[in-house]
Amino acid sequence: PDKCRERTPFLVLLVVTAPEDLAARDAVRRTWGNESAVPGLSVLRLFLLGKHPAFSAELRPVLREEDELHQDLL
Repeated sequence: PDKCRERTPFLVLLVVTAPEDLAARDAVRRTWGNESAVPGLSVLRLFLLGKHPAFSAELRPVLREEDELHQDLL
């Protein structure tokens, strides 16, 4: 919730991924969604996830750990 509090991004990338698709999110972080890819411009990348109730308990600790590391999950 505080990603834009300390900076005003020039571009905000909202990327939709399945909650279980960590490999896709990592690929985006390394490639076209890299926040430092455009020198001189502030780019903010956020992933929009939906959690189906049947899978939320299994994924919750994994997603929490990923978000603590990257701080880019919504």
